[in-house]
Amino acid sequence: MLQRLRARNEVSYSLIRGKTFYKINEIRRLLKENTIRRTDEHLQNLIKNHQLHVEQRRTLNADE
Repeated sequence: MLQRLRARNEVSYSLIRGKTFYKINEIRRLLKENTIRRTDEHLQNLIKNHQLHVEQRRTLNADE
């Protein structure tokens, strides 16, 4: 789904070392507009993965 939105320029994203990253505000917008399907489980997984990513970045920055 997100790949199709990227192809149509309907969502902003960044490519870093071959990985696609989205701003959390973009994801929130897509959820609010019901552009992407959501269940409570999907939403909780999204939040959990975002928190893990932020924590990993903090750890990397602290090590540098």
